Amino acid sequence: MAYIRSAICYKIAGEGFNGLSRRFMAWQSFYGYNLRNAPLYISQCSAALTSLASARAVSDSIEKIVSDTGGVTPSMIVIDTLARNFGPADENSTREMSSFIGHIDEYLRSKYRCNVLIVHHTCVGSKDRARGNSALKGALDAEYAVVKADDEIKITPKKMKDADEPDEMNFQFGSVRLPFNDEEGEPQYSCVLQYLDKANALKIKQQENREHIREQGRLQAEIRIGEKQKRVIQTLERLILDSQVFNARVFDIPANGT
Repeated sequence: MAYIRSAICYKIAGEGFNGLSRRFMAWQSFYGYNLRNAPLYISQCSAALTSLASARAVSDSIEKIVSDTGGVTPSMIVIDTLARNFGPADENSTREMSSFIGHIDEYLRSKYRCNVLIVHHTCVGSKDRARGNSALKGALDAEYAVVKADDEIKITPKKMKDADEPDEMNFQFGSVRLPFNDEEGEPQYSCVLQYLDKANALKIKQQENREHIREQGRLQAEIRIGEKQKRVIQTLERLILDSQVFNARVFDIPANGT
């Protein structure tokens, strides 16, 4: 039986800021769990982790939160993506990739005895290997390839340092309607990842059908109601949105660390 516990996670985000809140909102709506108090901290900018000063600045920022929260250290630090947190350095350089790895080891992984997850891109000419210098793969404990095909995601192990490689896993994007419309009244959507097997694939399809039926019912109801009723519905939608918005806990990285 897998052992699952709550743990603190930090995300050094270099891209996708606008989409994060929508993904979190979709996750909340789908699973019925409010993330407002989740132990998740997201940086407001990227960090050039090839730079010693930048790596120290990230570590100092995390250390301040650790101190303010009673000494609770992170269990996971996500670097998203390597390219966005590599600064002006050359990914193909052994020296600069080694600096990147060494700074992560000293100021994040070893310091907090935590897992560091690095999101990285594949090569343009070869989708079977990570971009840049091979020193990165040599330093990894585990490596997974995440490949998207249509609405499905396949996660395949490429390296497992001290254990047998697990089986590949398949996921599917599940569409989730967000609790608000755009300025023209059009419904807004995001998605969640759902583990995919034969039984679950049927459940996903049934969920999508129910969402479609509810949406068609809502559109038909809007045709029949007056302006006052529409304003009431819009007010209720805003109240629902306010209760579900995920206000991420952010942490700053000092300017000399970017």
